[in-house]
Amino acid sequence: MRGSSAKRRKLQPLLPVEYCRLDRAARMLECEVEDLLHWGATYAIKLHYQATGLKAYTTFNSDQMNYIRTIDGFNQGNEINWKVTDKHTFRFQDFYKNINPAKLAASQQKPGYESELMQFVSLFGLFEVLENCLDELYRQGSVDLIFLILTKPETKEEFLFFAPFTIEPSQLFITKSELDKIYQSITTGSQLIKNKGTTISPAAMQLISNAKAAAERNSAPRAELVLSLLELVLGEDSSLIDNPYKLYEWVNQQLQKAKIIEPEITQQAFADILSKAKSARKTRLKNPS
Repeated sequence: MRGSSAKRRKLQPLLPVEYCRLDRAARMLECEVEDLLHWGATYAIKLHYQATGLKAYTTFNSDQMNYIRTIDGFNQGNEINWKVTDKHTFRFQDFYKNINPAKLAASQQKPGYESELMQFVSLFGLFEVLENCLDELYRQGSVDLIFLILTKPETKEEFLFFAPFTIEPSQLFITKSELDKIYQSITTGSQLIKNKGTTISPAAMQLISNAKAAAERNSAPRAELVLSLLELVLGEDSSLIDNPYKLYEWVNQQLQKAKIIEPEITQQAFADILSKAKSARKTRLKNPS
């Protein structure tokens, strides 16, 4: 079943679950996980990700910033927990750490989103996945950059997040309301009415654009290129590839000898690049195009 409507057919009553993973939903609805992704990507249903400490980036608008300043522990630089709804919590620390004071002062003169004040936040709760991610999941089977959105029901206040984090369909959830919508469509033969799609502010759209550009700069193909060049330089003595921290030191030593400026990259970031490259190469060799 692939389209937004189908012939009427009987289904067993749905189990009374508040939310469940897509494979379980597919069994209850007698469809495929691929169908659920298709409906999500085409604005017919909403799908979610269960965050349990997911580290993500966001920006807060002026009103949100003012509220955050009132949370206990803010002035002491302690860990801040903002319980946004009964089921959603934002956790962050060192709110103004590493923010340029001049940019901070300038940003406070701007209305709306304070773009210079991008924050690193730990998320807890069930967050809606933006349709552009679902489209990539449907077409590619995974995404390396996830965009999440939370809209407070009572105020329609919007929070947008992005995280450089790889997800697959098995990690997504569907809520009871969306299950009911599909169930009604299947059992009555009625059309599965599409949503208008998520309305995103211009500042949030800029956040998405910047995040996508950063993801491209840190993409798997580029990581593979770094790995291949290192293997070329090392030749037969490539054992250092399996010890990224020693390799990091060796690369810096060679650059110093050659009087070449060392790149501003940490040991951990260097190790992450090699790890991503090895994983991407393994996947590509397993599934050659």
